[in-house]
Amino acid sequence: MSDKEKPSENSAEPTTGEGALLKPRVLLVEDNPAVRNMILDFLGKRDYEIFEASNGLEGLQIATTEKPDVILADIIMPEMDGLELINRVREQPGTMLIPIIVMTAVNNLETKINVFKAGGDGLLIKPFDLQELQVRIERAIQVSRNFMKLTYVDSLTGVYNRRFFDDRLPTEVNRTRRYKQPLALVMFDIDHFKKFNDTYGHRAGDFVLSSLAQHVKKSLRTQDIVCRYGGEEFTVIMPMTRGEDAAMVMSRIRADLNDRFFYSPYDKQDFNIRISVGISRHPEDGMEADAVMRAADEALYEAKETGRNKVVLYNPASNIFKDRISKLKF
Repeated sequence: MSDKEKPSENSAEPTTGEGALLKPRVLLVEDNPAVRNMILDFLGKRDYEIFEASNGLEGLQIATTEKPDVILADIIMPEMDGLELINRVREQPGTMLIPIIVMTAVNNLETKINVFKAGGDGLLIKPFDLQELQVRIERAIQVSRNFMKLTYVDSLTGVYNRRFFDDRLPTEVNRTRRYKQPLALVMFDIDHFKKFNDTYGHRAGDFVLSSLAQHVKKSLRTQDIVCRYGGEEFTVIMPMTRGEDAAMVMSRIRADLNDRFFYSPYDKQDFNIRISVGISRHPEDGMEADAVMRAADEALYEAKETGRNKVVLYNPASNIFKDRISKLKF
């Protein structure tokens, strides 16, 4: 029996799984163990993903790889002080817009001026009330997320865009390598989408793209990151997931789509689509983000060349993609 699905309203912000935003990511840089543990204990009871560092140099390394939503930093620290940390964070394109809240016991005009000149976004004088800290964090995250909506969300589908994918995949690969966890990367697209557009028009094509993105997003976990890569191509970053498990999930979604119809109120008709899927794994198929992406792309190519409407797990022994390259003339 066919399953009809009404179009879902595009979210104004990126969502995954049940529709929640990715968990806010907070980096705490504080050399005093007592203060650091007090803040960690307080934040740990809230819905944050928390990273910690005991000096500015370590904090800079984490900020560069993890790209948190907000940084909390002390000023007087070993290795690299808080002001230098702010300067270094602001110098890097990938971190320059992260809100930074400075915490210090030094309460004078010169310190305040130096913090804001360096690029700090807020200042808390120790000892401070933890409730105030939480309000400051929430406000900073809201500002960061508002910017992210404008920068990192595909306006048509409501999922993350190519820019976010390019920024986030290296971060996730670095994290899985550091914690020795698996990661799967999915790449899929709509079969014969050009023919669909030629037959039904671009408005119907846009409707199908949006409906597919929302359906796939709702079928996955909160931590899975759905992005529109370009045109009718999408990617899914699946942390802590083996390639074989990702293949099972995407096979279920692919089979479901075969029997699912998306009803368009604009065109007054149902649309049914098929997808082809390629999947790669970290670390098996590559230690760096580029290698993992290339493997997923090759697996998708194999899925399309061997009949479409299927899921292919990257196989380095396959010659299908290599044969295509060998036939190209430059």
